Amino acid sequence: MNEQMIILVIKSKDIELKKRYSKFREYASLSVSREISFEERVGILESMGNWAEKVQQQIAALSEEGVSVERIEDSVINRLPAGEVRAKLSNGLFNKADLLDLMQHQGDQLPEEFTDLCCSLADQLGQDEYILFWNMGELEAHALLSH
Repeated sequence: MNEQMIILVIKSKDIELKKRYSKFREYASLSVSREISFEERVGILESMGNWAEKVQQQIAALSEEGVSVERIEDSVINRLPAGEVRAKLSNGLFNKADLLDLMQHQGDQLPEEFTDLCCSLADQLGQDEYILFWNMGELEAHALLSH
């Protein structure tokens, strides 16, 4: 059975989620470096996995506190252009300016429902708020959010 992938969309001001995501992104960036040894890459990937778990724990905690978590199905994800844009929108953190910039420069490459969602989210964001797009399996997401 192939598990469907979804993207969770979390609108928050939570500093802890932002910190955990930043550490995850730091290790994700290091993991693609061609200048590291195999052993270093293994350690970096383990750290990246640990930080991904911490991000998911914080998403679960925020969900329990009532923070809205929307879902985007993989049929929409699969229509995103391959490369940097898809990577950013699969796992990325955006403030209002970042989302508006993305829509201005790459909005024509995105499916209409994704563009509509991003524009709507940008309109809703307050000064200290951000949007986190977090990609995970549907079963895992259901378990994470059903506590």
